[in-house]
Amino acid sequence: MRSEKGSICEQHKTAIKNEVVETAIEGVSQAIISLVPFVGELINSTLPNIYSASKKSQFNDFIQSLNKSLKDQQFSEDKFTELTRKLDDPETYKYLSTIIDSVFFSKSNRARAILGIITANYFSSESLPYEDLVIINALKELLDDEIKAFESIYEVAIGGGREDPNGVGAFYFSYYPENVIANTTFSKSLHLGIFGNKANWLTSKSPASWHGNVTSITKKLKYYINLANQNSRSDT
Repeated sequence: MRSEKGSICEQHKTAIKNEVVETAIEGVSQAIISLVPFVGELINSTLPNIYSASKKSQFNDFIQSLNKSLKDQQFSEDKFTELTRKLDDPETYKYLSTIIDSVFFSKSNRARAILGIITANYFSSESLPYEDLVIINALKELLDDEIKAFESIYEVAIGGGREDPNGVGAFYFSYYPENVIANTTFSKSLHLGIFGNKANWLTSKSPASWHGNVTSITKKLKYYINLANQNSRSDT
């Protein structure tokens, strides 16, 4: 059995250790508390400026693309007069609000360039087609790398697909675990309505594959991407 003296000694050591730990924790806590006003002031003064500058830059991407597209369409004075009347229509404000929402929350320079092209087309037409509305919503979610991956998937789909009676191309998308960007892009594109699908996951194939469809929305997004690419090359 341990002696009473030894037990008291251990208790004393434990008490000292606990006191040291508590003192250290209190010191760290006080250091953090003293930093809070500084960090708060830094956040309040810096982050709004960063956010504002970022949003201005993003909006500028969109405006540059819109201007380029309007020039390419040779926007005449008559069209401008018609546009002025169109802007008085509440329906126009609704569509423009949807587009601008996607511009501000987009995560891609290419997406914003495409949104500028879509807006220019809308200014020159009677209405905004359903395909464009789906694309506008999708562009809010897609990254630059995912738009690039979409182009690659599209080429594979067109090259290896077959025309079905409804005039859309059916194809198989092979799932390779190491191809993270392509897999994510195809999954997001299905969810966002860019590719159509029959919801059948073909695990019997090797590698496992999705059965997808190239729809009118798919083709229209590829068309807009091609226009944005052309505009980008002409600016360099």
